[in-house]
Amino acid sequence: MFVSHIDGFFPKKMNKLKKYLRRQLGFSYRFIRGIKTNNQPKFSLSKDWLNLISLSNRDQLVYPWISNNHQFFNMNKPKVEIDYFSWKIAFNALGALYSYITTGNQADIRALQTFFDNNIDPIGNWKTPINRVDSGMKGYTLLYFRQLNTEKRYNIAADKLADEIINKHPRSKNNSFYYDFSSEAILVDTLGMICPFLARYARIRKNQDALDLSTVQILQFIENNLDPETNLPYHGYYENGPKRLGLHGWGRGTGWYMMGLIDTILELDDSQPDRNVFTIAYQETAKSLRKFQREDGHWNWAIPHRRDSFDSSTTSMIGYSLIRGYQQGLLDDSYRNPIKKAVNALLNTTRGNGLIDQSSGECRGLGKYPQVYGPTPWVQGSATAFISIFFEIESKF
Repeated sequence: MFVSHIDGFFPKKMNKLKKYLRRQLGFSYRFIRGIKTNNQPKFSLSKDWLNLISLSNRDQLVYPWISNNHQFFNMNKPKVEIDYFSWKIAFNALGALYSYITTGNQADIRALQTFFDNNIDPIGNWKTPINRVDSGMKGYTLLYFRQLNTEKRYNIAADKLADEIINKHPRSKNNSFYYDFSSEAILVDTLGMICPFLARYARIRKNQDALDLSTVQILQFIENNLDPETNLPYHGYYENGPKRLGLHGWGRGTGWYMMGLIDTILELDDSQPDRNVFTIAYQETAKSLRKFQREDGHWNWAIPHRRDSFDSSTTSMIGYSLIRGYQQGLLDDSYRNPIKKAVNALLNTTRGNGLIDQSSGECRGLGKYPQVYGPTPWVQGSATAFISIFFEIESKF
């Protein structure tokens, strides 16, 4: 009752009280107001829509626990565990970064400041253990944020994160990172979570170890774990076999692969031979993605399987990857329509409160793909980043 009537509970003259309660209770009133419904009104393709999805993205970044609340109203929706520091919330940080670049909204910077204050103490130490490769994903955004906020502790934190990953995280004999300390599985997720951070860190800090590790992850994955016909990645492999495990063309896994490729490519000098290898791999997979895109602009959770459900997080991650390549001249004008279709697909999957709907739930292991759908931090963050770039270069469309 409280949630369903909160919008009309406060008279207009009590705005200050609403803001106070939001701060004290630690939730976004506007976010929770819309969770109980699945309404998806008609939005127009405008920056008003971008501002709304960015607002929901900031809510998740500042108050990560509210990402969980939809399960109380829709029990069939994906469960999102509360984690202030993982890849899930790192997606929200990426979205806030690109939203700020496009709109200049200082609220995005304040949300990023809160996020990194939750992560990093005053002298630059990380507040949680760096024990999985997904720790690297927030480091990628941190390397951009440190250009906007020059406090010394952010440089220290970036150095410590890189040191932990380079010198302490377990990896195979060929230097491919295991996903965590408990398994020797090498997963496609790693490419998007860690390679862009290491590549950007290598360029900024002139660190050869970081560069070598960022590129070897992708080289080994291309060699061991792609479907030769579609150039879509399999979920994972083990160094000594078996290889090509899980589904080839798992939607979000393909998103991880493409994000890892494009965000690493853009950190490499033209003179580096791996850049050309990565660019060819990126372009070949992009051709398959153009072929497998649905008429409504989405991609399915299992990309080659046309009768399966679409997954908005697949659409947002692939859309981000394609528009980054198009923006930098790595994809030609034949990708303009697929990108625009993906933008409109997300537009038509937006709830009235700015949440992107129909994201598949968290994968629970190699080959385990839950068929539950709803709003998640990873679709909100990646969609905000994608749509922000779209409006930044809108004139090209």
